[in-house]
Amino acid sequence: MSRRDQIKLTDEEQRELLESERVVVVSSIGVRGWPHSMPLWYVPRDPDIWIYTYAKSQKVGRRRDSPRL
Repeated sequence: MSRRDQIKLTDEEQRELLESERVVVVSSIGVRGWPHSMPLWYVPRDPDIWIYTYAKSQKVGRRRDSPRL
């Protein structure tokens, strides 16, 4: 068994983690190649995760500009 398989969360563990927290850190790569990390509030809505932000926010622009999020 690979190390990755040994540390993988079960579906139930993932659900418990998502329900016990309210902030996730999302990272993207900026135009100069540097990582840019931003905390976001979220709400789990099985099977999705809802995140709210303004349409003109920097994080939305970065998401539009780069699929590497």
